[in-house]
Amino acid sequence: MDEERRPLRVAAAGWVLTVLGCLVAVPIAAGARTVADPTTILTVGTVLTALLLTSGIGLIFGRRWAWPPAVVLGLIILAAAARMPGRPADLRGGPPFLILSVAPILFGLTLVGCLLTPRSFKWLWADGADRS
Repeated sequence: MDEERRPLRVAAAGWVLTVLGCLVAVPIAAGARTVADPTTILTVGTVLTALLLTSGIGLIFGRRWAWPPAVVLGLIILAAAARMPGRPADLRGGPPFLILSVAPILFGLTLVGCLLTPRSFKWLWADGADRS
């Protein structure tokens, strides 16, 4: 059996994306509204949920086509986390604000770090019967 097995870290990244997709989907399904234009928020949220769930479930089942969108989503999470307010004046919110500021950065770094390893690249480019 010469087929390359999917690394566990790729499946873990898939589970994380799937859970995050479910967390994004719950407020949309519950009909949460924001001050901004509800139609735009609903559309962006729906597209984001679809991307998170599709790439997450694809990685769980070992589909190689799900790897590039997952990396892009991880980079988007990092870019969005970098734009979050982190100025010293905003840190007066105490530990909860600090946790909410640091958690997305750690999440994005972990996600991208799991997917951009030599073992993950080896799995991605492996020739085998399960090439998809």
